[in-house]
Amino acid sequence: RGDYEQGEMTDLLALQNLVRRDPKGYIEEFRQQYEHFTSALEVFLLKPSGKESKPFGKLIRFLAHVSPSYKKQDESKDFPPKLISLMENQYEVLSKDLRATIVQSLIQLCNRDMVSRFRLLPLFFKLFSCPDKTLRSIIFSHVVNDVAKLRRKAKDQKLNAKLQSFFLSKLKDSNALTVKKSLDVITELWGRKIW
Repeated sequence: RGDYEQGEMTDLLALQNLVRRDPKGYIEEFRQQYEHFTSALEVFLLKPSGKESKPFGKLIRFLAHVSPSYKKQDESKDFPPKLISLMENQYEVLSKDLRATIVQSLIQLCNRDMVSRFRLLPLFFKLFSCPDKTLRSIIFSHVVNDVAKLRRKAKDQKLNAKLQSFFLSKLKDSNALTVKKSLDVITELWGRKIW
């Protein structure tokens, strides 16, 4: 089983490399992998804490890397919402590794303009309530660095006000961890002289 998984990962990495070099030439392979993801997602939802999470995570990582090459394809547009929905509804039963893989994939998709940061922020703050310290650390670092990057790029006051309003609204959340993390984000941004 281990050799099969290793071979599958090597195949996905090789395909990822080929897709990056020639996206048009490998669109059918992309669609095939996306269909595989859709089928695996349906099976996975029946038993989200099963042993199949490792190959499923590798497939998610592959699609996160190559989807930006196919931004105009329906499959690429459907991929981020499916990941978001999976995290919103199943994050408590997913394995630690799979949660981290999905969050890192969503961050990557956000960085490549495949999903809006304002769509991810509510999810990420919901995930602050997850008893997974590593995941909370990944999210915290991303949120702080993303806001800092936005402020360096442009001093858009509307965007800044929208972000501040969002973070301040989270201070009223019913979950103590979410409130603490929101306060930590605000404090960190203030300490870096971003706000």
